[in-house]
This record gives sequence, C-alpha cells and structure tokens, in this order.
Amino acid sequence: MSTDLPAKVYNVFKRELTEINLQTLEPEFYQTVLKAIEELKKDSQIRITVLQTIRILFLIRLKKEIDLIIRGEMDKLRELPPEEKEIIDKILSTMSQREGGRPPLQPSELQETSKPIKEVKEKQKEAPKKMEMSLVTFLEPYSMILDKDFRGGPYNKGDTAHIPKRLAIELEKKGVVEIIEITSE
Repeated sequence: MSTDLPAKVYNVFKRELTEINLQTLEPEFYQTVLKAIEELKKDSQIRITVLQTIRILFLIRLKKEIDLIIRGEMDKLRELPPEEKEIIDKILSTMSQREGGRPPLQPSELQETSKPIKEVKEKQKEAPKKMEMSLVTFLEPYSMILDKDFRGGPYNKGDTAHIPKRLAIELEKKGVVEIIEITSE
C-alpha cells in the first residue's frame, strides 16, 4: 500500500471535497493508511503530506457528520469508520447530557432518527412566554442558536425568524441579521 498510498489518500480526499454529501469510506481506511504511514521514513515529505491530508479529510468528514446530526439525518451515520464513530458518539453523549441532564446516548441509539433535533424543537416551544422577541431576516447563513432561553436554526440567507431581542441585537451588530420588528410574547 505504501507505494500507492498518496494516490489512494488523494482520491478519497478529492471525492470528499467535491461531493456535498458524506461519502462512504471503508471501515478500515484510517487503520490501513496509518499502518502504511508507519512504513515511511519519519521525515519524508510523502509522510508529512499524507498525514496533513488525512487530518483535513477527518475534519471535513466530521463537519459533514455534524451537519447530518443538525438536519436530523442520523440514519446516514450508521456506516462510519470506528475513529469517526467514536467522536460522533462523544458529541451525541455530550449533547444529551447538556439537554436536561438525561443519561448519555448509547452507540446503539445513534440509529434513532433525529431524536436530539426533536428534543431541541420541544425545548424551544417551552421558552418563557414574556420574553422580548425580534423578527429578523438573516443576511447570511448562520448555524444553530443554542442559548439558555432559545434554540433554533440553522438559518439560511434570507430566512426570517423570531429570536430573543438580545440575540437579535448581538447578531445585528455582527451584520448577520436585520431586525424587522421587536415584539413581546
């Protein structure tokens, strides 16, 4: 493998970069690549380049996996390499612990579709009723808002939403939203 290692890693990296969706990766990919890297000289340029590429590939894939969690598409996370699955399981466990002190998710629960997203939406409905809210338009994409009193998103450019006034003011200062109206609920 060490002779075709750069080509194999580059092809996987290129495929992951050019495709929007998370690509299928053989479960032993990282183990095979790391074993082949061990056979290379410590300071060889090929080894350094392959290691850097693998690190970036790993992070790109984790970002796509987190995006799947946000969209509630947990079923697409079933066939992950163990190195990625371990990280995703820790993220889900931490999210679960922070949301009402429930026990952490078990790896087998990874297959339950969109459970954390449904819980976030339910908690959003339970927000205090007398909070000052603002109707805003998003001027650029923005990730989920996870605040002590409010949870919502992700938002695309042009989306409108009711968010707490204090968050709207912060986001307006950053140029992320335009406040349309301030209301009381």
